[in-house]
Amino acid sequence: MNIFGSMIGGIAKVAGAIAPALMAINQTRAITTQAKSLELAQKRDNANCDLGMKRMEFDAKMEIMRQTVRAKERQEDKEFSLALKVMEAETLFKQEKMRQAFQSLEAEKQREFTQAIEKFKAEVQIALQADSIAFQRWKTETDREFSTEITLLNAQINRQRDKQNRDDNRRDRNNPVFSVADDILKTVENRSEMPLNVFFSPPVLRYDPVPNAAAQSQFPMMESTLSGALREMFKQYTLKQRPIKFMAGEWVTKNRRAESAVNQIFSELNTIPVLVLETEVEESFFNINIGFWNNDFDDARFETVVRKFRWQDAIGEISQNLLKKWEREGRQIQTDYDRAEFSRRIRETFTHYMEILHCIHVGMVTDEYFLIYAANRQLPLLPTLLSDLFEDANLPDEERFNLTKAVIDYCNQLFDALEQIEPAIMVDLRLEWAKIIQDIPSRYGFEDQVEKIMQTWLQQRGKGKKT
Repeated sequence: MNIFGSMIGGIAKVAGAIAPALMAINQTRAITTQAKSLELAQKRDNANCDLGMKRMEFDAKMEIMRQTVRAKERQEDKEFSLALKVMEAETLFKQEKMRQAFQSLEAEKQREFTQAIEKFKAEVQIALQADSIAFQRWKTETDREFSTEITLLNAQINRQRDKQNRDDNRRDRNNPVFSVADDILKTVENRSEMPLNVFFSPPVLRYDPVPNAAAQSQFPMMESTLSGALREMFKQYTLKQRPIKFMAGEWVTKNRRAESAVNQIFSELNTIPVLVLETEVEESFFNINIGFWNNDFDDARFETVVRKFRWQDAIGEISQNLLKKWEREGRQIQTDYDRAEFSRRIRETFTHYMEILHCIHVGMVTDEYFLIYAANRQLPLLPTLLSDLFEDANLPDEERFNLTKAVIDYCNQLFDALEQIEPAIMVDLRLEWAKIIQDIPSRYGFEDQVEKIMQTWLQQRGKGKKT
């Protein structure tokens, strides 16, 4: 046991000696290990720091890349959105343009269809109106022809019946005309177209068996001159298919005048159209009376167209104007020849004026007969003859216009009256009438007549207001 104890003691001593060394070694190892651990920790920390820095750099780069990618994506998204919006806008624009084009095409087709329908309706309406107007014209012409035939038949019957009542009174001293009614009727009854018979009672009769010396002694004798002027005018009417039988020289006495004379002639010649132009002188007054009737009149129409014309004042005015003209020309009234020439010029000027006065008033009624009453309707002719009438009388422009205006206004009244009776023919008649007054120097009434034509045309088609 001692030995075991000694061994153990020895071992303890050895262990006690070795233990410090081992402890030093262990301590050194620990220090070394600690240093290495520190070094390793330092390295690890450095590595971790480097890795952290690199990771941070990587993360920063990655973030930058992500931001760049996101920015690029956002930019691309914006560009795509913008492109998409542009495409949408272009698509909408094209769609709108196509829609507008379609609507325009549809509207155009609708307009064409509407116009075609309206044109068709208008053509149908015009055709119906044309047929209606043609029927009205045919009916009017037929009624007119029938009425004319009936009137002519009645006139022939009346002439035969009245012949017996005139046999015992053919040369009555109080009859204003010389011819017997039967003689006049025989000259016209066989004509294809009934002429207008015109009787003329001049201011002074050359061979009046009962002259009115007090009233007519100073009035110039112009029966032949006035008859010649009227004859020339009536010749123009006859040449233009307006037959007139002028009974110049038939008036034999002023004992019967005015309505009395006209009614006397009417009682014997009421079966033929007659115009009576009667002029009378009462002291300083000059009057023109006109009697007129057609073969279907119940009574003669009588009116005074010129009343209380102071013929002596007119001669005085002519004398003064001629005297002033001679003075301007340096002419003087010194010899008997000068006085005779002066008086002759006054008479000629006054006579020319009387010719115009007679021709215009008888011409207006003559135009009335051929426009309204004659079997073959004719347009007024007097307006086309005015220039020649005025030229012969050397009238001033103002007087020419006033006389022209009076004639045109009278004719317009005839057309207005005729329109109330036969409206279907008025457009054509007014057109022809407008052509006539268009050629008159003053063209008075032309524009009004064109307006009347348009109004009549619209009224016939139901598009105008009746005035």
